[in-house]
Amino acid sequence: MKIFDFINSRDVAEHLEKIGYRFSPVEAAWLIWQSKNHTVAEKHAAWKELIATSSDCSIEDLSEIGYTDGLHQYLRDYMDMENNLIHAFGENDGDCVYTYKMLLKADNDWCEDNDFFFRFEDAFAAFSEDIDLDPRFVEFVKSKVGKLGYKIYCRMTTDKKVVRIERSDYLQRDKDGDLFYHILDWDMRFPTPFKEGDILTTVSGKYKRLPPVGGTFVLCHGDTEADRENRRYNLINGRETKPYGYFVDSRCNVCRELIDDSVTNLIDCEIVRYELENEDRILIPIANYLKGKIDLVNMLNAHKIISCQHTLNVSEELLIFDKSTREAMGLCL
Repeated sequence: MKIFDFINSRDVAEHLEKIGYRFSPVEAAWLIWQSKNHTVAEKHAAWKELIATSSDCSIEDLSEIGYTDGLHQYLRDYMDMENNLIHAFGENDGDCVYTYKMLLKADNDWCEDNDFFFRFEDAFAAFSEDIDLDPRFVEFVKSKVGKLGYKIYCRMTTDKKVVRIERSDYLQRDKDGDLFYHILDWDMRFPTPFKEGDILTTVSGKYKRLPPVGGTFVLCHGDTEADRENRRYNLINGRETKPYGYFVDSRCNVCRELIDDSVTNLIDCEIVRYELENEDRILIPIANYLKGKIDLVNMLNAHKIISCQHTLNVSEELLIFDKSTREAMGLCL
C-alpha cells in the first residue's frame, strides 16, 4: 500500500513524499478514511494491510466510547459497521422504499428521479436505463417508514462499487454512531507546501461532489514548516495560530475565513493552475498584494474595477495601468 495515494491533493502528496514524511498508524488510518478517490472495499483492504503491518496504538479519547484495545480494534469495528450497513441497505425487509439521484458529469449537478421502488434491484435497474446521461456516480437512499424509521445513504459507481455508506439516525449515538462520529473528530494536520498569497482550490476527487465546500481562496497565512513554527510561537504568546483565507462571494464581497474542517482542510487543497473567471478574478490582486507585487491602492482599485466589469464598460479606465500592472491586478481589457 502506498499511503500517499490516499491523499486527495497531488500538491500535498508530492510535498510529503519529497520531504520523507513518516505517518503514524493513526494518521495513516485517517488518511485512508478521508480519501475521495477510493471505494469502501479499497479502504477496507488498506486498513487490513495497516493492521497487519503496523503495531497497535491507543487513540486519544477512544476510551470514552468503550474502545480500550486501541486502533486495530476500532478499525475492525468500523469495517464491520460499514459492511453491516451495506448488507442492510440491500435487504428487502418491508416498509422500505428506495429512491436515487445522479451527479452528472456534464453540468456537475444532481439529477433526481421522482420514482420510488420497493426493491433495490428495481431501483438499480431503473438507474441503468439512465446511464446514457453519463453520471459521475449515483446515490441511492433506502427509507424505512414507521416509528423507528431511518434512512441509509449508499453512493455507488455506475458498476455498483460502494464509495460511501451511512445512515441517518446516528444522532441516537449508539455504538455505530460513536464509531462514525469519532473519526470525524480526529484533528489531523500535515505539512503542506503552501505560502502566503497562494491561490488554492479544494479538490473534489472522483467520488465527491463539485464544487466542494471550500471553493477557491487566497491563503493569507503560509503553511510551510517555518509558518507552522511561527504559529507555535504565537500560540505561546496568545496570538492567532491558525491559517485564514480570503474568499469571494457571487456579489464580489470579500470575506476572511478561518481554514478549518468546516470550510476545507489544507490537505485537500491544490494550487490553482487554471485561469480564474468572473468574481474569482478578485483573488488575483489580493494574492499579489499579499506577495508584495502591488500596493494597497492598486489592490482596492482592481477590486472596484473587476466588480464593475460585470455590468459596466470600464475598458477605458484600464488604460491608465501598464500591461504588467494590469496582469498583477487581474484586469483584462
